[in-house]
Amino acid sequence: EEAEALLHAAHGFHDTVLVSLHYVSGSERTKEGMLCSDRARQVTMLFHCDWTPPIELVFEGVKALNLRPAGTNGCSILTEATCRVRDAMVFFSAGWCEEGEEGTFPGTAVWAYSLRWRFLSDRS
Repeated sequence: EEAEALLHAAHGFHDTVLVSLHYVSGSERTKEGMLCSDRARQVTMLFHCDWTPPIELVFEGVKALNLRPAGTNGCSILTEATCRVRDAMVFFSAGWCEEGEEGTFPGTAVWAYSLRWRFLSDRS
């Protein structure tokens, strides 16, 4: 229900562009040395659309991220998106993905254990 609510509120991400994508692993250098824990695994995506205010998606506990920017013969505009929850995992793709084909989706996609989203009040 929550995945469908996101798609409904964002008009299915029709005529939407991915403005930015930021990944935080959680690993860092500390005074004691390198901390390699990947404890955060967070992806933040910012989208702009003519139909809605800017929308920010924050995926936590990222299991996989597949970033496929538009090629020289393409454009970065989305015509639709897919968001599903299955087996306690959130799947989001920048394009339509058939049920059961999430693992072979060829475009930008995120698999994570949770997702938060919000509309922003300005063009951040």
